[in-house]
Amino acid sequence: MPLTSGQLAMLASGDTGARWRSLAVADSVDEAAVQDVTTRLLARFPALRLRLAPDRDGQYVEPVSDEPAYVPLIDLTALPAARRAGAYDAMLAEIGAELDPVAGPSVRTALFVLADDDRRLVWLAHPLVVDEPSWDILLAATEDALAGGSATQPVTSFPDWIATIAAQRPSEPESPSGPELTVPGDGPVTHAALTEAETDELAGTAADAYRMSLDEVVFAAVLDVLDGAAWARCAIERDGRALVDGIPAAAAVGPFTLRGKTIAAIGRRPADRLLAEAKQAYRAAAPTGEPPTVLMRWLAAPPGTDGDAPITITAAVVDGRLRVDWAGHGDADRVVASLRTLAEHCRSAGAGAVSASDFPMAGLDSDELTAVLDGLAGS
Repeated sequence: MPLTSGQLAMLASGDTGARWRSLAVADSVDEAAVQDVTTRLLARFPALRLRLAPDRDGQYVEPVSDEPAYVPLIDLTALPAARRAGAYDAMLAEIGAELDPVAGPSVRTALFVLADDDRRLVWLAHPLVVDEPSWDILLAATEDALAGGSATQPVTSFPDWIATIAAQRPSEPESPSGPELTVPGDGPVTHAALTEAETDELAGTAADAYRMSLDEVVFAAVLDVLDGAAWARCAIERDGRALVDGIPAAAAVGPFTLRGKTIAAIGRRPADRLLAEAKQAYRAAAPTGEPPTVLMRWLAAPPGTDGDAPITITAAVVDGRLRVDWAGHGDADRVVASLRTLAEHCRSAGAGAVSASDFPMAGLDSDELTAVLDGLAGS
């Protein structure tokens, strides 16, 4: 299977150190119970067993056969209390350093005892097999399984998902003209959000009028508030679990985050034109391209502000509210104000249009789609 665009971007960044998360567990939970749960969850989430398989044409991933999970019990209570936290961190780093996406394993679990009332189950994973939105899913599934729930629910076919994603060919963005956006170094971090009602309304009206998802509308608002140039190099990072019809991946664990690069016109323009052009640029994002000036992250997880571009915008629906975090020179409040303006436009009479990217299987360009729609209108 080919690497996803998110995996390619991570390899290029060099940020491939192990990640880990812990769960507090009861004293009755021993290594045998954790081993049983881990083995069953590895079967439920087969993407956790992916391995890198380099060849002459590039790097690919392939699943490996099932094998029982090894779970060490690491009791630190023999150490003085003041030394336990440091020993815990050091041992996690050591276990994480042993993760190998080529030779395996790519994930491990361990059971730590730091005190009579402090027992922790820790998942460690290489970021090439577990993306950030996966962690909440994995920890919730672990808690449920330890509590007696089933750890063998239907498996999402990662091979089918990645094959469908790999077969998609984005259209080329329009060639830019005029000066490119450049920005100075670090800037402040700002936060803003729509209300729950505003979030629901925007999701519905944008989908009805322009067949646009919330993340696409956020991208339009970002382009709207950027100024000082004609266009910008952008990177888009998003959770790809909902992007393939017929493959339910919302509760799947694995490397489902996608990342692409695109170029887009920036600055104020009529709302209908802004939405159409933003949608085209967003859907044209491809894995290759020059380093971005603007990074937009759309993930099914609480936003953060880390990124590898001078401007990083992270957006997500958190507790029903569309939240925007802006790191760098800019202002999240301006993005939210633009979103409110776009929502007002989408619910106005006469708003709405379709584009060629709304019909990817038809293979039509914009002119051909216009001709088809004109023919329908005249029939």
